[in-house]
Amino acid sequence: MQELLKKISFNLEKIKNNRPLNKTELNELKKSMWVYFTYNSNAIEWSTITLWETKIILEDWLTIWWKTLKEVSEVQNHKWVLDFLYKFLDSKEDLSEDVIKKVHNLVLKNIDDENAWKYRRLQVMISWEEKDPVEPTRIDEEMKNLIIWFNENKNRLEPVVLAWEFHYRFVKIHPFIDWNWRTIRILINLILMRVWFPLIIIYSVRRAEYITSLNSKFTKDDFLKFFADIVNENLKDYLRMIDFNW
Repeated sequence: MQELLKKISFNLEKIKNNRPLNKTELNELKKSMWVYFTYNSNAIEWSTITLWETKIILEDWLTIWWKTLKEVSEVQNHKWVLDFLYKFLDSKEDLSEDVIKKVHNLVLKNIDDENAWKYRRLQVMISWEEKDPVEPTRIDEEMKNLIIWFNENKNRLEPVVLAWEFHYRFVKIHPFIDWNWRTIRILINLILMRVWFPLIIIYSVRRAEYITSLNSKFTKDDFLKFFADIVNENLKDYLRMIDFNW
């Protein structure tokens, strides 16, 4: 694990050494990576929209008539999420419950406005998990504790470890009635991009490994290994795009 964290530090330093990109390069890279992020994040949740269709919806603002309005909205909403992400990174705003709720609201825009922003009031079951998440009466307290934990550790833990632990705790709380996973994949980027990581994508081809590593049958370390490997793979992919000597 320590070797993997060292590789992450090394690759991140190489990325920093290739910055700054010019404005055109940066814009094209942003657009490309956001298409890949949106496609993979939705595909993990069984969306049938392809990578090509994702690009058309996001960049050309066209709809796909043979897809459901829900699936199209799941892609369109990532345009608003991207705007929010970069505004947040440019601001001095801290990660908070309000920020978490704003992200969830954007993800659910025009899909389930009734449950956007709100913590769930019902107990839910997760199909791949034997253990139920936190009871609804404890969610307010657990989310407050999550933010307290984050603020106490954001300058103490390595960024990858901080984002991993935040992801793990958030999923175990499962604060919203739905769209928790899409929300947390955005939140980990609010954490990592603040300290100069590129956009981190959890690839849909690793869906089974991703979900399994978060099952209560496995340890937190299993998820840490998966998460750190995903981050390192993203850094290597990013380097291939910007470093011709890679």
